[in-house]
Parts: sequence; structure tokens; C-alpha cells
Amino acid sequence: MLTQIAKSQWQPFFDRFSAALGAKSVDIDIVGPRLGSQVEARRVMLTGLSYDSKGDVFAIIGEDLEHNIAHPKRISADRELDSLRGVEVVDEAGVHHIVRLNDPLSLPPATAHDARESDPLYHTGNILLMLDVLIRELRDDVAKVKEPKAQALFEASAEVVAGLRTAFQRYEEGTEDGMRR
Repeated sequence: MLTQIAKSQWQPFFDRFSAALGAKSVDIDIVGPRLGSQVEARRVMLTGLSYDSKGDVFAIIGEDLEHNIAHPKRISADRELDSLRGVEVVDEAGVHHIVRLNDPLSLPPATAHDARESDPLYHTGNILLMLDVLIRELRDDVAKVKEPKAQALFEASAEVVAGLRTAFQRYEEGTEDGMRR
């Protein structure tokens, strides 16, 4: 689950992460109302993640990749125990930059692209991130609109999508009786 990082902690958090970074690859998806969902990068070897407070820029740096996000509004981390699994950065236009980190052991062989595409866990992981974005957008919009019916619609929609997210998560974990793999 994503946890928001306080802006005052962005630079030290990513400096510590990058200093301890082992071999990781990165997938980047960009999701926004006008963009839809677009792939920016897949399985690019990661050099580091950084935040420059003077320029107010978050950077994802890898082999043949420099993805800069100017004036980020929010940065959240997906952590499991002591490892960072992913990062979500929301830019000033409200576009979500979803960064997934992969261990080298999970890298597919060069000829296994079709195998990854047919792996349901690959897809459920991507869908979970997109559902997180949708839930957050719906809940943010509740505070932005003043019309009670629209607020109720957005909040009810967030709850429905949260239930769907739970189903996907339970499938991934293998904890739902009807969804065991």
C-alpha cells in the first residue's frame, strides 16, 4: 500500500535509497485523465531516484533514461518490510507517474516477454497501482467539489473501487478462497 512521504523528507529519503540501491530495474507508467495510461519505460536498469529541492524536480535516472518530474505535488512510496517496491509521484497537473522497482532475479529472459504478458500477477500488480490512483483521485475530488450529490458519488465510487482493489490484492496474495491460484 502506498504511504505518502512528507515533502521535507523527499530529498533525504531518496538520497538514502539511492546510496543503498543494489541492482534494480524500473517500470514507469504515466496515468492522467487526458493521457490515459502510457508506458514510459520497461525493465530499464535503475541508477537512482532523487529529489532536488532547489529546482523542485524529482528524477528517475537509469540506463538511457532520465525521467524528470517538475514541481511534484505528492510523492508516495510502496514499501514492504525494508525494501522499496515502488513510488508514485503526482505532478502539478495531477498526472500520476507510477514507478515500479524490480529485483534482477525477477527479470525475465530476453525471450520471455510473452511469458510475462501472460502472467496474471504482472497484470494484477499494474491494475493495483492504477486502482490506487483512481481511489486517491476520487477521494481528492470529494474535497474539491461542493455539490453534495457529486461528493456522495465520488465517495461511493471510491468505496466500490476499494472493494475491487481488495479482490485484486487477495488474488495476488492467494488469500481469497474463491481466488486461489
